[in-house]
Amino acid sequence: MKIKLPISDLSNAISYDKKSGPIFGKQDIFISDECNSYRNSFISRPLSYKNDIDLFSAYLKNFCGSDDGNKFRVVDYEVYKVSW
Repeated sequence: MKIKLPISDLSNAISYDKKSGPIFGKQDIFISDECNSYRNSFISRPLSYKNDIDLFSAYLKNFCGSDDGNKFRVVDYEVYKVSW
């Protein structure tokens, strides 16, 4: 399942913390420090993105791979900043 949610506030699109990886939205997707070793990264109900239909359970299952929680381990990630 592919889900694309438009962002409702561009100022919250992406941020970062020195002690973690990227943060998308208001911690809608949070990539933790040592994300490839531990399941401390998490996804939460979309707060910064428009979600007209409650797709959270399907979103959670597809993103994290199960229904039993919102935490996941990251194998690898890349973040690009696009400016124009």
